[in-house]
Amino acid sequence: MRPKEKFRVDANRPEECLTVREALDMYTLGGAYAAMQEHRLGRLLPGYQADFVLLDKDICSSPRDLLGVNVLEVWVAGQRKL
Repeated sequence: MRPKEKFRVDANRPEECLTVREALDMYTLGGAYAAMQEHRLGRLLPGYQADFVLLDKDICSSPRDLLGVNVLEVWVAGQRKL
């Protein structure tokens, strides 16, 4: 996969498409920044709130397979929930 491969090549406005990495950053780092909590949310670092999912595929290396990705684990506040 090329690092800048977009979600949809047939989009009406391809210049407005996002890569998987850009979308992940918007939902994690961008969300934390918007909530003014970037000092404790949005990253997997010691001391940060850890909410994340473990997937069965690397969504950044195969964005066209997003619909076939399965969630293996769900972690909320550093504790495994699934």
